[in-house]
Amino acid sequence: MPAVSLTQMPEYPFDILSGGHADIPDFLQDMKEHNYSDERISLIAGKNWLYAFEKILKK
Repeated sequence: MPAVSLTQMPEYPFDILSGGHADIPDFLQDMKEHNYSDERISLIAGKNWLYAFEKILKK
């Protein structure tokens, strides 16, 4: 698969700069209603991001 330029990437609906973050609680509730585990939801909702930032900032 060829690399795609970041300038060609579409805007994602949860882009904080576009205000899409207001939809995140509904998205997470939809995941719960579709039987995603609390652990998986917590990872998607930010636990992975916090872990990554912690590792980067400790360097």
